[in-house]
Order: sequence, then C-alpha cells, then structure tokens
Amino acid sequence: MSRLSLLVDLAALLTREVDLDALLGTACERVAEALDADRASIWLVDAEHGDLVTRVALLPEVPQLRQALGKGLAGYVAETGEIVRVDDAQNDPRFDPSADRETGYSTRNMLVVPIRRSPEAPVRGVVQVLNKHGGHFEAEDERYLYALATQLGRALELTTLRPAKQSDPGLTLRGPFNHIVGLSDPMKRVYERIGRAAGTEASVLLRGETGTGKTLLARAVHVNSARQTGPFIVVDCTTLPSQLVESELFGHERGAFTGADRRVPGKVELARGGTLLL
Repeated sequence: MSRLSLLVDLAALLTREVDLDALLGTACERVAEALDADRASIWLVDAEHGDLVTRVALLPEVPQLRQALGKGLAGYVAETGEIVRVDDAQNDPRFDPSADRETGYSTRNMLVVPIRRSPEAPVRGVVQVLNKHGGHFEAEDERYLYALATQLGRALELTTLRPAKQSDPGLTLRGPFNHIVGLSDPMKRVYERIGRAAGTEASVLLRGETGTGKTLLARAVHVNSARQTGPFIVVDCTTLPSQLVESELFGHERGAFTGADRRVPGKVELARGGTLLL
C-alpha cells in the first residue's frame, strides 16, 4: 500500500474511531509501516503529572514509559515544538539512552514530530519513529510524518475533553471523555457525576432515550475508574432472544446442550476486571 493510501486510510479512521487507545494504536502501526521504520511510539503530554507518557508504543518489552518535558528527543520536541531528524542518535546530546537500557533496544536514527492540530496550537504530544530499515530518515519522511501528526492533533481535539484550563497544553490522561461535547452547566454536572461514579465500586444506572449517549457515558466511567485497563464489554439485551440471554451473559460448558462442542465464556466472565454495560 502506498504512503498516500495509508494516509487517506488513516484519515478516514480518525474520523470514526471512538476508542482513543485503539485509534493511537492503529496510527502507530500504520506510521511504522509507511516509513519503513523498525518501531514507532506516540507520547502524550500528561497535564496532571507535567510529563510525557507513552500512550501506545510498538515496544513489547515495556508497557509504558514516562519522560520529563525537555528530556530526551521526545521531551525536547514536546517542549519546543520543533521537528527533529537525527541520523546518529547515540551521539546526539539531546538523546536519552535510558529507554534503550531499560528495553535492551539499540536506537540508531530517529524522526520525532510534535502532535498538534496547527502550527499555532499547543503541543499535545509527539510521534516518533526509530531505525529506518536500510538507511536514514529523509525530508520526505519528515513531511509525511508531520501531515500525519497534524491529523492526530485534530483527532485528539475531537475525541478528548480538554482540561478546563485552556492554557494547559496537555491532556488529562485519566479523563478522556471520548466524543462527549459540551461545557454547559448541565454537562459539567454530568462530568462531575462521572468522576464520582468512577471512584466507587458501585453499579451505575444510566437512563435516557435511544441515541442520547449512554454508551459514551459508560465508557467515560470505565476509563476514569480503577478498571480502566480492563475490558469494556457491551451487551445489547434488546437484540437477544429470551432463550439466549443466560448463555450470552454466563456462557456454557461443552456438552451443555446439543451442538455445544466447546466451552464458551459469557460476557460476565469476559468483563472480569473491567466493565460490563447492559
């Protein structure tokens, strides 16, 4: 697939993907493929802690890394908003080798671009690619990654509720209310209730007509709770025949009925450690 096709494909994805981690994960994979890079990672500015955190990375050795603003090439780009292309990372004074030491990886060359919706907008994070196969990153790679990072910046503006303090360039990573729009007093009360509900282990009842956003609110409770790293399972009970509800929710064992040739876990079991929305 050509670079242009990948960029168009990703642009379409960014307009419809609701889950922030899924969106960034797909973007990370696509950019590594498009730039023929060994690895890619996306760091977001964490406004709550005042540093950078890997929201998603093709780094199987370590689930999450943190970097102080201004430290390392990612921190430098996040702080200055400059694009950095380095042919010899190990000899660049801005390079921080701690991630390599932690992962056992060896970084040769890098391309790091700020994530923001426009040149005048605050930096929301950075996207970086490492170790181009068979050479160094070129100016064409830089232009391509800049275009993609701009799309990501616009997507973050749309999918994440910004902090009330507009001067703060970061994202409160514990509060991504994806696709929930509104700063009116009633909506502020909704956000407050989401935060209160997320801090408890209580079951939550969401009421409203079809299309009012109950699933989005449920997801917001999930991602702000202690269960945010667990699964988010949705079951539309209105589409289930009454005779299948028990099997769908609680699963069945092999041989439980004719045609049950294997054990099938129910949605309650699949949602263990996470959230089940009925």
